[in-house]
Amino acid sequence: MVFDIEKILTVGLRDWADTKRLPPAALDDYELVGVHVEVLTTNDDLIGVFAGRVPENTKIVVGYRASVSEKYAVASGTALVSKVFPEV
Repeated sequence: MVFDIEKILTVGLRDWADTKRLPPAALDDYELVGVHVEVLTTNDDLIGVFAGRVPENTKIVVGYRASVSEKYAVASGTALVSKVFPEV
């Protein structure tokens, strides 16, 4: 399943948390996972490829950045992945 691109944001983690009025302790429920992709510039769908690499159980991606050169396009961001606690 491809991650919803509307949940890929350029804002930083703290700014996102502030807009949601989340206390700092609420972020303990998430693991921060870096996501990085590199594609040939001829590939029109950089954001689509990026969305396909976002881990399962991701709430949101923050700090998304992309750049394009003559040959390559790169994108990176930080996924907030919900921690899964095993049942006891």
